Amino acid sequence: MRLSRSSTRAPHFLHLGRIAHAAEATGLPEDQLPDEDATDLPALATSPAVARRFVGDVLSRFGADPESIATASLLTSELVTNSVVHARSPVRVSVGRRGRSVRVGVTDFVPGDIEPRPIDPERPNGRGLLLVSMLATSWSVEPVPGGKTVCFELVTKVYNRT
Repeated sequence: MRLSRSSTRAPHFLHLGRIAHAAEATGLPEDQLPDEDATDLPALATSPAVARRFVGDVLSRFGADPESIATASLLTSELVTNSVVHARSPVRVSVGRRGRSVRVGVTDFVPGDIEPRPIDPERPNGRGLLLVSMLATSWSVEPVPGGKTVCFELVTKVYNRT
């Protein structure tokens, strides 16, 4: 099934509708909703950009500082790109926080481990996991039924918790 260009954005906007719907359904203000969220994205070249916006939106809602938002968005984009290019799989992007720590997970639906490639100075790609290992506080690969989750954690500098 081929998705049209407009449908590639649907998960992002449906996700935003879920936030508004959750606030209405629970009667809670948006800033009191649970400290985690997730969205599903297709295996398309546009998914890394949608994932960046999703993570940025969630972390902004959490009150994270701009540098942490930028770092988490970059690392998410790298991991979603890996899933789309190498696993050729739809992905689930999850974002959660505990205190000042943020955890982002990217799940694809192809079992197996990931194998970082050696850096080739002649190639413009292949540095995503290196960026994750350099910029994240920690990262790991966790097997899940039918696939794997690559996740990273960041300790943020500031939270404006109201």
